[in-house]
Amino acid sequence: MTTTASDNLLAAAVIAVAALTVAVWCGAALAVAITERELLHATAVSSTAARRRRLLAVHDLVSGCIQVVRRVWLWLRFSAPKVGLERRERLGVDPRSRMATLRDVAPLIVREQTRGRFALPSR
Repeated sequence: MTTTASDNLLAAAVIAVAALTVAVWCGAALAVAITERELLHATAVSSTAARRRRLLAVHDLVSGCIQVVRRVWLWLRFSAPKVGLERRERLGVDPRSRMATLRDVAPLIVREQTRGRFALPSR
């Protein structure tokens, strides 16, 4: 059976992870021996479990960041106000404010007192 480049790469990655685990464990054991004057009570299984917990913590952090980015993008995409970008007429009336013209107030002007209207003096 022949090996391919991907098989060799996978084997190298596994060996590198194992070597890193042993190096970290040896460094921790040496640090405990120097400072505490006793041996480190940790096994390869406990160090592997600790590494797995760290990887899960990093995974949780990355997935949390992705969730935040996704929610911000959705909020910006669908909730951002689009006020003032389109010309609109509400119920057929121009919504812009303006001063009333004489034509607008003409029905309100009466010469004598009438029920429901103000008596505006004419010139």
